[in-house]
Formats: sequence, C-alpha cells, structure tokens
Amino acid sequence: MLAVDDVTNVRLADGRSVYDGRVEVLHNGVWGTVCDDRFDDRSCTVVCRQLGYRSVISYCQSQPI
Repeated sequence: MLAVDDVTNVRLADGRSVYDGRVEVLHNGVWGTVCDDRFDDRSCTVVCRQLGYRSVISYCQSQPI
C-alpha cells in the first residue's frame, strides 16, 4: 500500500474531460489504477487537491464483476 507521501504523480485517465476519469498514480515509473476499496470522500478530496482542484463535485466506485 502506498501512503500519500509516497505519491507525487497522480492523474485522471480515460475520462470525458480533464475533470473526469479513473485515478492513477505513478509508482516506480509505472502508472497504475487506484483500487477503490475504502475510497471515500476524504480520499477523493486528497486526490482532487493533488490535481489542483479546489473541491470534489462527485465520484463513483466501480461495481464488482
């Protein structure tokens, strides 16, 4: 598990705009998707701030396959 201090590069991928997409982090030179287990409003707020956004409008979690 990565701590917030370990993550310096965060992006939204495959979204319809720069404000939308799947959260990915760069770790050891490889982009990977963030697991949404226990991903909540607080997690979303941290990611949005890392991306330079002031607040969260909405978020959704993936559904189990």
